[in-house]
Amino acid sequence: MRAAHLHNRLLAVALLVAALPACNMLTPGPEGPSSPEAEAWEATTDLTSDYGGYDFTDEEVAFGDAELMKIEAEESSVEVADADSSIEPESFALRILWGQLRGNREAETVLDWSGSISVSAGAVAVLRTIAFERPADHLLRRDSRQTLAFVSHTRPHFDGLLLVVRDSSDPEATLTFDTSTFSRSWSIRELRDIDAVIAVDDVGNAVSLEAIQIDPTCPVGAVRGHWVQREGERGIFRGLWLSALGRPLGHIRGHFGITPEGRRVWFGKIIRDDGRVIGLARGQWGPSEDPEQPGGRFAGHWMAREGELGGSVAGHYVPARRGEDRVGGFFQARWRTQCDATEPLPQPDAQPGS
Repeated sequence: MRAAHLHNRLLAVALLVAALPACNMLTPGPEGPSSPEAEAWEATTDLTSDYGGYDFTDEEVAFGDAELMKIEAEESSVEVADADSSIEPESFALRILWGQLRGNREAETVLDWSGSISVSAGAVAVLRTIAFERPADHLLRRDSRQTLAFVSHTRPHFDGLLLVVRDSSDPEATLTFDTSTFSRSWSIRELRDIDAVIAVDDVGNAVSLEAIQIDPTCPVGAVRGHWVQREGERGIFRGLWLSALGRPLGHIRGHFGITPEGRRVWFGKIIRDDGRVIGLARGQWGPSEDPEQPGGRFAGHWMAREGELGGSVAGHYVPARRGEDRVGGFFQARWRTQCDATEPLPQPDAQPGS
C-alpha cells in the first residue's frame, strides 16, 4: 500500500476512534427472539443477512444498555502511574483475568488469588485493575520492576489486570502468574500471542489471557464483555471496545446463533463512546476442541463506517450458565485495523482457527 494512502486510512480510523457464559453448543432456533424479555433491537436482527440486520445509523450512548455501563465501571486506571508502563518497541499489552469469568451467583466459596506476577527478564507494569473491589482487593507496594504483587479475592465474579510487558533480549525469558489458587509460567515468546482460557477447577473458576502487540502505526485494541447463551434461541453479547492500553473507545453489541444450514454465525455493531457508529462486524464461532479451554472461540472482520474493510476481531468466550438469558457469560478478544491491504484477515464464513 502506498504511504500516502496508508496515512489517509490511519487518519480516518484515528478520527473515528479518537472522536470517539455451561454448554458449548446452541441448538438451532427461530430467526427472531421468542423470549418475552427480548429487547426491541433483537426483533430487527437475523442470522441470514450480510450483517445480521444492523446498519450504520447512530445509537444512544452505550446503546442505552445499563449492563454495558457496569462493565465499563470495572475498568479502573491505577492511582499512581507505573514508571515502567511506557511503551517501547518490544512491549506488548497483556490482559489477565481470574475467577468466575462467566459469573456464578450460586458460588459460596471465596477464593484467595493473592500473589504476584513476575518476569525473569525485562519488566512488567500495571496499566489498569479490572473489577477490583477496593480496599479488599489492591496492589501492593513494588520493590522490583520485574515483580508486582496484589491481594485479590473472588466469589461470584472475577478480578484482573491490564499489564505492559517489556520484553528483553533473553530468549529464555518467562512470565509467572503465582497465586494462592493457581500458578503457571509461560515463555515471553509464547505469551506475546496468547489468546486462551484455562480452567482452574470444576466449579467454573478459570484464567483468561489475551496479549496484544502494540503497533503505533496501526490501531489495535481489546474487546471484553458478556456472552449470553439462551437455550433454544439466539444468544447475545455486549462489551467494551478499548484501545490496547485500556482507553475506552466505545461499545459493541450483537447476537449469535446457528443458521438453518448449520453454520454458527455472529453479528455485531460497534459504536463510539458518544453513540456514533464505528462499524459493523460478522464472523463465525464454535466450541473449543481443547479440553483445557472451556467455552469456545470466535473470529471475523469488521467493516468501517465508510464501507471499507476495517479489520479483524477474534477471541474466546465462556457462555452464560443455563437459566441466565439476559446477563452473564464472558468473552475477551482483540481487534486490529487492516493497515496493509495484502495482509490476510479471517474470513466471515471460516471456522475460528481455520
